[in-house]
Amino acid sequence: MPAEKLVEPDRPTSATRLRVGVVLLLLWFLPFWALGPWIARSLGWSDHAGAELSLVISIVQTVIGIVGAYIGGKELTALVKGTPRKKVLAKAWHIIWSGNIED
Repeated sequence: MPAEKLVEPDRPTSATRLRVGVVLLLLWFLPFWALGPWIARSLGWSDHAGAELSLVISIVQTVIGIVGAYIGGKELTALVKGTPRKKVLAKAWHIIWSGNIED
């Protein structure tokens, strides 16, 4: 069985950036766009404006998700470079939950 070769990461992993990336990704998954028609009716706008508002909300959510994937992905990439493959998920969860980077 070949030994896994570990490579030192270019920079240390930031627990805050990893957490921000995860939170932004979670915000991306929540269906805020569904509130568009309700918000429009509450403000006295037409149904067409509600549909447009839903579209704008979904576009903003998509941008938030892309930013979250970029921020979290950069941190996860730095983590993967210095961790054996089998321990990446456990270590990422440990960093997100506790904020402690060191084992």
